[in-house]
Amino acid sequence: MSQESVEALRRASEQDDPEALIGLLAEDVVWDLSRSSFPEARVYHGHDGVREWFRGLEEAWANLRFEADEITDLGGDRVLMVTRPQGHGHFTKIDVDYRFATVWTFRDGKVVRMDRYDNRTEALEAAGLSE
Repeated sequence: MSQESVEALRRASEQDDPEALIGLLAEDVVWDLSRSSFPEARVYHGHDGVREWFRGLEEAWANLRFEADEITDLGGDRVLMVTRPQGHGHFTKIDVDYRFATVWTFRDGKVVRMDRYDNRTEALEAAGLSE
């Protein structure tokens, strides 16, 4: 099942369309960004919560795009994704270009949880794995 989840996540992330990603999420998805250093750091719930997060990004950042550097099967129902967002602030014009890692938990072909971490090592440790 995890390889199917990897491919589904890859397809959704390549579309550069929030609704493509939301289509992969369970209705009651938990979108945990509480470990983020950005203002959006909190836990969002359901499709509406994830849309709220995307709207906040659109308001703050211009030309923001996400590139998946890595999508890896962690076994069972979990997938690791290392993401590189790039863009710049609407008003500040400050560039953003960094990486963070997420662990995606799937159930019945849908994402039921996404947890954000500062880096790959932290995400793997949280998943009970190591490099």
